[in-house]
Amino acid sequence: MTDTPTSASPPEPPGRRYLVSPRYLAGPGEQPEQALAPLLQAGWTPVSDVALDGLTLLSPDLNTLLRHRPDDRVFAAWTVYAFAPDRATAGAVWTATFTWDTPVEIVTGFTTALARADRDQQAAGVDPFAAFGQAGWSRHRGRFGTLYTERRYLADASQHYDVDPEREMAHLDETWLVSAPGGHGPWIATASRATPAALLSALARATVDRRPVTRTSLTGMARGARVTALPALAGLSAAMSARPGSRTVRHR
Repeated sequence: MTDTPTSASPPEPPGRRYLVSPRYLAGPGEQPEQALAPLLQAGWTPVSDVALDGLTLLSPDLNTLLRHRPDDRVFAAWTVYAFAPDRATAGAVWTATFTWDTPVEIVTGFTTALARADRDQQAAGVDPFAAFGQAGWSRHRGRFGTLYTERRYLADASQHYDVDPEREMAHLDETWLVSAPGGHGPWIATASRATPAALLSALARATVDRRPVTRTSLTGMARGARVTALPALAGLSAAMSARPGSRTVRHR
């Protein structure tokens, strides 16, 4: 998907804030570090990753790590690896990724679930992506997988069957995928087959959450997003404060 604005947004007044929905069209946001907060609060240890120009967080049991490379525009900016507690399996047992322009609230939904000790607990047989169907996305089942599509066909989520384990652990393929357009191209979240269902469910719920998110710039959001301009922050010029309190526009 490449449904993005075709022209540059006009200059924005200082101090302006916007409420944007749906959140999967809102762009990455200005504070990606908020996705790290649930893990830090749960006792994950930050480790400087100078070689990869980023930050790595290690879980208290040392079985899971999250690597954040905020400036990576080619590969995933967020990568999670989980290892078997007894290390009986060589290498990671599951992995998940998010591109840099994934809305931070969606990444935070995933990391919040990741920080919980009960993240592996979910009833067997439950579709981890059921939240998409509950939000009104169309479900299409086929021979090679299941696809959920947003009613305007602006975003989709899918489960692919029979993916080669080695390819998906190398991030060359994926069992689970969520994607939607942004101002810089589509953002993509992926997860391997063995990713805990509770984490996949958290990803789905965070994506379709109907609550609008706050942005301080129109840059980065996709065409089709609904935008409400909020009053300018206090302390700005009288000319700014004389503007209408708020107005709703559709970003094109």
